[in-house]
Amino acid sequence: MVSMVGLVVCCMFVPMVLGDWADTAVGYEHPVWNLTDNQPKDGSYQVRRYAPCHWVTTNVTAWTWDEADGIGFKRLFAYINGDNNRGVKIDMTVPVVVKIISNPCVFCQNVFTVYFYIPQLYQANPPTPTDPSVKIKFLDKAWVEYARRFTGFAEGMDPFVETNQLWRDMERNGVNCTKIFDSYMYMSGFDSPFKMFHRHNEVSLQQQADK
Repeated sequence: MVSMVGLVVCCMFVPMVLGDWADTAVGYEHPVWNLTDNQPKDGSYQVRRYAPCHWVTTNVTAWTWDEADGIGFKRLFAYINGDNNRGVKIDMTVPVVVKIISNPCVFCQNVFTVYFYIPQLYQANPPTPTDPSVKIKFLDKAWVEYARRFTGFAEGMDPFVETNQLWRDMERNGVNCTKIFDSYMYMSGFDSPFKMFHRHNEVSLQQQADK
């Protein structure tokens, strides 16, 4: 088992935070969410409810998730820097999200997906990418996400280690993990590489929201 991160966002939701998670993205637009009623008593993770929104994405074939992160970031940054059909520059958002296969092939390259959130100004009608490897994706279902925060410079096995801890925390708090999508995990980074301390990273597991 390993995990998956909740991406889908509702731009109309009222943002809510818990404890020291309030510093999520100072100065950058970011997905907002509602906290659900079933928060863990020990505060080891958050349970968030998201709703549909647009993201810009690119698939990257690479040996590791961090290699894919670097390649995908450059493609998506080019899109928001004007490589789109309108030639407009779009504000950077956070987090940068990487979709990772839970049990990747260790002897071959794997396909990763890197995501940027589309800011509110362009949510209704995002510019079309000019790079054919970059796509606009509308995540059209509501989801619930279990998110674990950790700090430091994320690399290597960190997403796997943190997701396994998240899974154990969920089980300890009585979550029915049979409803969790565990084929993928998502690694989210909120900070520039120039921030040295108190860095904000997340891994998440996801389940489809109840109707």
